[in-house]
Amino acid sequence: MSAKNAKPSKPAEPQQLAMTEAERQVLIARFSPDGAFIAAGCMDSKIRRWRISDEKPADRKSGDRSLVKFPDLDGHNGWLSEIAFHPSKPFLYSADSWGQLRRTDFTEDDPKTVWTNKQAHDGWIRQLSVSPDGDYIATCGRDQFVRVWAPDGKRKFERKHDEDIFAVNFAPGATRLFFADLKGKVVLLDWSTNKIVREFDATALYKYDRIQDVCGIRILQLLDNNKTLLVAGTKPSRGATVQGKPTLLFFDIESAKVKRTVEFGQDKDCFIEDLVVLADSTVVAVTSGTPGSGLLTLTKPEDEEPSLTFTKISNYHSITQRPGTNQVIVTATNRGSNGNGRRLTKDGEYAGNTSPVYLFELPA
Repeated sequence: MSAKNAKPSKPAEPQQLAMTEAERQVLIARFSPDGAFIAAGCMDSKIRRWRISDEKPADRKSGDRSLVKFPDLDGHNGWLSEIAFHPSKPFLYSADSWGQLRRTDFTEDDPKTVWTNKQAHDGWIRQLSVSPDGDYIATCGRDQFVRVWAPDGKRKFERKHDEDIFAVNFAPGATRLFFADLKGKVVLLDWSTNKIVREFDATALYKYDRIQDVCGIRILQLLDNNKTLLVAGTKPSRGATVQGKPTLLFFDIESAKVKRTVEFGQDKDCFIEDLVVLADSTVVAVTSGTPGSGLLTLTKPEDEEPSLTFTKISNYHSITQRPGTNQVIVTATNRGSNGNGRRLTKDGEYAGNTSPVYLFELPA
């Protein structure tokens, strides 16, 4: 075959380095700043922990020897939906669906709970963010509040919004932050003065359908040396059992205009649940939609659509990058998941979902 007629080479896929199983479904996982530990918030209110071993397993299919289990952390109530590490100190912040926020001093064997605020929000804390310098923590929730906290747990600021808030992330300088609401409004707020600096129109990620408000926004992320705001989630096509195409909106921060839109997959693929940005600005996103579906995609800065779509895992929930490497941990839902509760064990008990936890090396 001539070079002119040669087929383009197939993109290299992520290489599985290790895999283990969490006893309950994982909602979010994050690497510690030194890249040694993974902490994972789960639906049974526990934080599960693993250390990455440098030993290479003899059999990759049973590669869990590279992910060494450590004791779980207890103390939360509802779904443990958010965790984040301090960028340089061994502090782990965690938040749950009952509104509790806490800080744990993260050590290998016996972590110490430093403080707990059981009513940081009235109900579900949907997201938390740690400022780049580690001096502040921002939280947002279904109670329509965005709040800022000091590392000692003292509240520094709060602002009531007119809609539920689904996402929050600090802007550079720590006195500004972004938050996004139910109906697709994204706000850049200077919380030191309580003044709105700029608003961004992401209403393409909102739909009212079947007597339901569908919020498509899941993530706010800064790119391009803080010149671009990435708003990620889904462009809903219907409510009830939500469907929609995974969508990335790239905003110019100064003009607040959309400069690029990337949609991919099918309506059944639905939400971008989490993403990481590599050193070359490649966006690695994971999706979850109709039970059994799931995508891991790589979108380069020049791409109109992802250059790689990996479909071998179903219903991803999180992705986290090991600092200084192209390794990522991704968490998902077990295949044949028991979302409707119809299947029972031999003992007649409800079999809850579990989460496979994979360590992957991304293609260079």
